[in-house]
Amino acid sequence: MTNWAVIVGINHYAHLSPQEHLKFAVSDAERVKRFLCDQAGFSEDFVILCSDTSKPIRDFNTRPDSVNLRKILRKLSDHPNAQNADQAWFFFSGHGLLGKDNQNYLLTSNSDPEDLEHSAISVEFVIKQLIHCQAKNTVLVLDMCRNQAPSGSKGGSGFDEAQIVQQAQQNGIITIFSCSRGGKSYELPNLQQGAFTHAFLEGLQQHTILKQLDNYLRDKVYALTQANQPAQIPLIVPEPGWKYDRPLLPHCITKRDIETLKSQAIHAWIIEKNLDLAEQVWELVNDLATDPQDKKLSRQSLVKIAQERQGFASKDSSPQPNSETKASLPFTLEGMDDLFEDTPTSPREKPEFTLEAMDDLFEDTPTSPTVASIELNQDDLSSEKGIEYRNLRDLLKAGKWKEADQETADRMCEAMGRQQEGWLRVQDVKAFPCIDLQTIERLWLKYSQGKFGFSVQRKVWQECGSPTETETWKIFCDQVGWRKDGK
Repeated sequence: MTNWAVIVGINHYAHLSPQEHLKFAVSDAERVKRFLCDQAGFSEDFVILCSDTSKPIRDFNTRPDSVNLRKILRKLSDHPNAQNADQAWFFFSGHGLLGKDNQNYLLTSNSDPEDLEHSAISVEFVIKQLIHCQAKNTVLVLDMCRNQAPSGSKGGSGFDEAQIVQQAQQNGIITIFSCSRGGKSYELPNLQQGAFTHAFLEGLQQHTILKQLDNYLRDKVYALTQANQPAQIPLIVPEPGWKYDRPLLPHCITKRDIETLKSQAIHAWIIEKNLDLAEQVWELVNDLATDPQDKKLSRQSLVKIAQERQGFASKDSSPQPNSETKASLPFTLEGMDDLFEDTPTSPREKPEFTLEAMDDLFEDTPTSPTVASIELNQDDLSSEKGIEYRNLRDLLKAGKWKEADQETADRMCEAMGRQQEGWLRVQDVKAFPCIDLQTIERLWLKYSQGKFGFSVQRKVWQECGSPTETETWKIFCDQVGWRKDGK
C-alpha cells in the first residue's frame, strides 16, 4: 500500500502586504515532509512539497500557486498507486479566508483576497481530492493563520471552522487545526518554527494515538504561546469517532501507545464485555508491538477471547498465578478511573474489578506497570468544541468547589455558544457534546474522590424517584444541597 501526502508552506503572498507575510511556514512544511519520509514510512516519490522554494518534480511545477496545487492534488489522487492507500495527508501552513460565497479558501502564493473564488483553493476541493483515493486514513492538517493574520482570516472572524468540520465528518476525515475557533496560530522566532508544527512533530514521536496526541498538543502549544493573547489551543476532530483511540501513524507507534492500546483492550473485554472491540484492539497490539512480551500477551488474550466466544473459558480451570504475576500488571487500580469514562455511574456503582480477577489474563507476562499507570493517571482534558478545561481542573485540584461549579457552568455555556445568556436550554443539554461531558465528569469525580459529579447527582435523582414535578424536584434539590432551609 502507498502512503501519500501534499505538504504546502507559503511565506510570501503576491497580493498581501509584507507585514502579512509569514517567516516559518516554508520551514515548517519542509520539516513535516522530512518527518513523514524519514520516520513515518512515506516514500519520497509520494510526498509532494509545495513551497516558495520547492523544486519541480518531473513534469509539473511545485510552486504553491492555485493552478499548480490543483493540478498536483488531482494527479496524485488519481494515481493508480495512490488508490486505496493506507494514508492520505494534506498539510497546509499559511493563510486562509472566507470567500464571498461563504466557502473556506486556502490562500496560495498568487491568491487575490478580493477574488478568492478564482484565485485560491477551496477546502472543499482539497477534501474531495483526499477522499477520491479512498485511503484507510485521511488526514487534513491546517496550520493557520499565524500571528500576523490578514483581516478576515482564521485568526479573526472570517474562516468558518464549523463548515470544515462538517465537510470532514461527512467524508470520514481526521481534521487537525492548529488553533481553536477564534484563536491565532503563532510563529516563534526563538524556535524558527510555528508553535503548532513544532509541538506536532515533537508530539508524534511520543504519542501517535489521537487522544494522547490531542492532550499533548494542548499542553505543549499552550505552554509555548501563553505569553500571547489569546493563547493558542489546537483542536483535533476525529472522524469516524473511534479513530480518536487509534494510532494516527502506526509506523511511528511508541511503547506508551502500546500500553494505552492494551488498556483499551482490557477495558473493552472486562468492563464493556465487548469481545469484538477487544479482539480488534488485541490484534492491533499484535500487529504493531515490537516487544515479544506484548505480542505474547496479545496472542494469549486472543485465544482466551476465542474460547470465551465458544463458551469454553472457565476460571476454575485457569492456572493460578503467582505473586510475581500480580506485580506485572500493566496498570494500577489507582489509574483505572479513565477506563470508566463511558460508564454513567458513580464510582460506587462500577463493576466489581479486582487485581485477582485479572490474574489469568496476564499469566507469565512480565510487563512493567510504570508507563500505563502514568498514562491512565493523566488528566484527559479532551473537548469536541475546543474548550479549555485547565482552569476547572486547577480549581477542583485546589478544592475550590464553588468556583469550580461556576467554571463548569461557564465552560458548558461556552461549548453551546450561550455565554451571553449564561444558561442552557433543553435542546442545548440534549446536544451537549459527549466528549466534553465525559471530561467534566472525570475531573469532578477524581478530585472530589467520588463525592461530586453528574453520575453522583444522577444516582441521588433516581433515589428521589427521578422527579420532574416541582414539589418532588425540591426533595432532590435538598438532597444535593441546591436548597437550604427551604430556599
